[in-house]
Amino acid sequence: MAALWVNGQAATTLSLDDGLDRGLQFADGHFTTMRWQQHPLWWDYHWRRLCAANQRLAIQQPPSEQQLLDTIAEATQGQQQAVVKVIITRGCGGRGYASNGMANAERAQWYISTAALPAKQVSIDIGEVTTRLAKQPLFAGLKTLARLEQVMIQRELAQLPWQDALVCDTDGYLVEAAAGNLFWQQGSQWFTPCLAEAGIDGVARQLILNQGWLGDVKQVRIALKDFKDVDNAFICNSVRGAVPVNKINGKVVSFPELPAVLQQIVAP
Repeated sequence: MAALWVNGQAATTLSLDDGLDRGLQFADGHFTTMRWQQHPLWWDYHWRRLCAANQRLAIQQPPSEQQLLDTIAEATQGQQQAVVKVIITRGCGGRGYASNGMANAERAQWYISTAALPAKQVSIDIGEVTTRLAKQPLFAGLKTLARLEQVMIQRELAQLPWQDALVCDTDGYLVEAAAGNLFWQQGSQWFTPCLAEAGIDGVARQLILNQGWLGDVKQVRIALKDFKDVDNAFICNSVRGAVPVNKINGKVVSFPELPAVLQQIVAP
């Protein structure tokens, strides 16, 4: 059952006494989305992601790890599996961009929501979209609340014959998929896009790279026009795990099967 929790309390009404949340006004915050299977899957990675984003965005007085875990446990009580989203914003404030002088002294506001786990995808087709990602090294890798590019990509995808997208930056270099990170294989070598200037460094991506399940994966800058002769590919995120790619721009992948070592992270 869907639910929303604000600062550790079940939300029935929202007070505007301190002004609107800056996350709503300016996308001034970040989030992480995880799979719940009687516990938050890969929690250590999600917690490190939240801490890194708080530090890089200079968000003050964020919730503690135990506060988050206690609220997640309460929000998912009685559920065997679910999707859990944790959102942290700079807090509530007035009209202007500046955050200094806020009445609540920059006390972070945090939200936890739950939803049903989406239906399992056995494989997907992916293809090019015209919407591009802006390059901003300051935020590269972070999952900030500013996701308007992804919203427009999903609107574009709805008119196309594939389920996910090959997303590039404004220079035409491959960055990620619409809702996950991309890995591909040529011969015996695995690759994934470099995320130094744009894109989200997803938890599943971090896990795969850190565990070395695919060997020495090369993180590369590759123009979309040079993305060809792919033998195998998959999309990954922390909710679905990993999903093999069947076709790229209408062309069947040579070996559209997920590497056996990644079956352990596939969502049920």
